[in-house]
Amino acid sequence: MTISNLLKYSPEAYEGILFETWFTYADIISVNEQDLQKILANAAYFNWFLQEYRRLEAEFLQEIQPYIGKIDTKTTRDFYDEKICLIANHYPKSLLKNARKIKIIN
Repeated sequence: MTISNLLKYSPEAYEGILFETWFTYADIISVNEQDLQKILANAAYFNWFLQEYRRLEAEFLQEIQPYIGKIDTKTTRDFYDEKICLIANHYPKSLLKNARKIKIIN
């Protein structure tokens, strides 16, 4: 069972949630708008984020397994959100430092 099926989201809605989480995460760790642009433009940082996101999703699937079919969709989504929000608790300093070196051309 895929996460989008479990959460009853269309593939597009699920993808939108992933990117909304990425933008929110980048906004949290940025110091200003230009810094935010640099972080969002950095492929290595996004790849790290996506790897961590997938790791948290795997933990979610493992932890929710005994409750599938026993709890409603809203509760499942709330638990998913709580799990995914843990990504904001850490960041790789070296990747962030490299992301901040990018020159943004207006």
